[in-house]
Amino acid sequence: GSPAARHLEQVERLAPNQPELLLLLVRAWKLEGSLKNESRVLAALEQVSRTPSASGQVFLDLGIIYERRKQWEKAGDAFR
Repeated sequence: GSPAARHLEQVERLAPNQPELLLLLVRAWKLEGSLKNESRVLAALEQVSRTPSASGQVFLDLGIIYERRKQWEKAGDAFR
């Protein structure tokens, strides 16, 4: 992974479950352009989606991942 992603991963281990940090990690993983982190991205987005910090982008990204995984019902819920 990128140096930024590696650094953020280390910080997240020290301060887990911080929605703002998870969103930064998601951005770093997405910038890497690889699907190897898709499960981690999905887990982070699902966690953030249950907080007041959730934005429309969180739900859009969730919907896209669910579509790619052919989880149509979850995708529909995320897009609402």
